[in-house]
Amino acid sequence: MASKVRAFGDIEPLDAGSLHPGDRFLVYVELVNWPFVPGIGGRVAAHAQYSLRIENMAGTVIWSEGPLDATHTAAAPTDELFITRMVRLPDTLLAGQYRLAIEATDMATGVTAKVKTPFTVKPANKR
Repeated sequence: MASKVRAFGDIEPLDAGSLHPGDRFLVYVELVNWPFVPGIGGRVAAHAQYSLRIENMAGTVIWSEGPLDATHTAAAPTDELFITRMVRLPDTLLAGQYRLAIEATDMATGVTAKVKTPFTVKPANKR
């Protein structure tokens, strides 16, 4: 979870305890050891499908998005692959503890990677 992503590994982490309903943040996921397959014109390609979920601590899904596509083509494989996605917390989200769950699948091999990150939502700001 980040407030800014400049490049691979160059992010401003988000204070996961400072969120309120309706706040926005960036999801940042590094695709470590992601395989490349031959592409068009001698290039190589990496292709992932990913989904995002917000779960309460009991595992109930509160919000979800995806599957979404992420592709990268290059002259040669690289280890610096990442996904970013803007997420807006639902306005109706109650204060409490949650997890951001991310699941990415390599479309060439079918291999799936999953990660969950805890975060806290504070009561809505009075405006």
